[in-house]
Order: sequence, then structure tokens, then C-alpha cells
Amino acid sequence: LTLEAIFTFASLATSLKNDIILTQPATYDVHEPLMFLPPSIVTFLSKACVLSLESLRMCWSALKNNIW
Repeated sequence: LTLEAIFTFASLATSLKNDIILTQPATYDVHEPLMFLPPSIVTFLSKACVLSLESLRMCWSALKNNIW
């Protein structure tokens, strides 16, 4: 896991926040990060950041409060 991959992940995930929110129920609190990212977002970020699914999940778990 490189610093470049982490930065790319954080940058892209931040940019995708509104798109992620659009897929959530109307009752969803937009100020709270999702526990898990939607599968399509996971696939995109994994390929864009060249991260394994496990590394991507670890990044989201560690950084979701900062990204959101």
C-alpha cells in the first residue's frame, strides 16, 4: 500500500461522495459515512487505485470519517 494509492483513494472517494449518497434511501443521514461502500464504487476504486479489495476495505475503514 503506497502513499500515492492512499491519496488517490481519498481523492476519488471524496469526489464520489454525492454519487454514493444518491444511491441511499431518503432516510439516510448524509453526515454519517457508510459502513461499507456500494459494490460498483468498490470495483471502480479498486481498479483506479490499483488496490486489492481487502486493501480498499481497510482504507475505507480507516479513512471514511476523514473522507466523508
